Amino acid sequence: MSRLSLLAAVLCVGATVDATAAVWEVEPGTGNVQETLDNQAASGDTLVLLDGLFRENIVLPVGDWTILAENPGSAVLDGGLKDESVLVATGGNLVLSGLVIQGGRGHLISELLGIRAGAGVCFVGGQVFSTLRAVDCVFQNNELHGESDWNGGGIYAEALVSVEINRCSFVDNVISGDGSAIFLDGGPTDCTVVDSRFGSEGHPRDRAIFTGPVDGELRVSDCEFVGPGTIGFPGGNTIVTRSVFLGALVSFSDWVASGGNIECSHNLIVGNDESDRSRLTTLIVRSRFKCQNNTIVYMDVDINTHARSGVIFSENIVFGSQGWILSSSGGTVSCCVQWPELLTDLSGTLDTDENTVVLADPKFCDEIKWQLKDTSPCLPENSHEDCTSTIGARPSCAGVPVIRQSWGQVKRAFGK
Repeated sequence: MSRLSLLAAVLCVGATVDATAAVWEVEPGTGNVQETLDNQAASGDTLVLLDGLFRENIVLPVGDWTILAENPGSAVLDGGLKDESVLVATGGNLVLSGLVIQGGRGHLISELLGIRAGAGVCFVGGQVFSTLRAVDCVFQNNELHGESDWNGGGIYAEALVSVEINRCSFVDNVISGDGSAIFLDGGPTDCTVVDSRFGSEGHPRDRAIFTGPVDGELRVSDCEFVGPGTIGFPGGNTIVTRSVFLGALVSFSDWVASGGNIECSHNLIVGNDESDRSRLTTLIVRSRFKCQNNTIVYMDVDINTHARSGVIFSENIVFGSQGWILSSSGGTVSCCVQWPELLTDLSGTLDTDENTVVLADPKFCDEIKWQLKDTSPCLPENSHEDCTSTIGARPSCAGVPVIRQSWGQVKRAFGK
């Protein structure tokens, strides 16, 4: 690869380019990356890994580093299932691009307590503001077998580390703690996750796939989460949108956070089937929780907000589910379609607009994409005049409706 091509690759992943920085090509083998870091490269440099297998347990010097694959997906960092992470960082700014990271078993973050974390990547930031950016990476077949507080199969980051994940995949990472994909622990950590896939095949239902930051901001969009594990959003400033959750427990909670605004919008949240539902659960103490334009299918719905918080639940489809929505400080439910009726219904001290919350079959095209037929009461042309946007997460699977059906016709069809 020419130096010009290397520069283009670095710019593509968004790394800052220093005119004095060097670019190092690293051949596959055992220990070659660590050798380059220790004896040749300096902070700010870029390491380009050529195609092949790198048997490494890398400890990065504090500084700014970019490590990328010459050809995305063809450079494999393998920790050899030794008692160490594949890659350990303790401060600075790190960019990883196009790498396959596998075979890690976690870094010892507490000798006193014997706690390991971050089987794939362990970033312990200490008192230094640091960043981790992963683009087009695969985190797979990493293990953490130990106590219940051994967390972070793919990535573990703590303290002052801000994390950005883009177009990455997390699969078959098996751990005894939480965050088989990602675990973000402590500190004002900001995290952005975009266009990434999280799988938990064989993962216990009571263990988390993803645990986001408690403090700081979390933004998740255009992602896919496959259960049966938990997707945990424990922060007070969280936006989760345009994502798919399949067979996973989805949890929002701010009980240990300082409060803020939490938004769950335009998501498809689906359990396995009506006899094997998953859960959508919240414990909101201080934040405003907005749940809008979601399609919620085969889920146990348990939305609770407390005295200093509130909930807005609108433009949602709730299908084949059961549960309740409670708020001790008020809130609103409007422009929703539910079928059949929730066992305990939309209840609590909520202002429910009965004119726009209707018991009706949403009329899905199929049970794969959960899009809407052109006669669905969830489409604006068939809904109440006060409901001007599509109800649910997915638009019509057809173009212009052949036969328009009025909202009144729909209500009469279902005895409303």
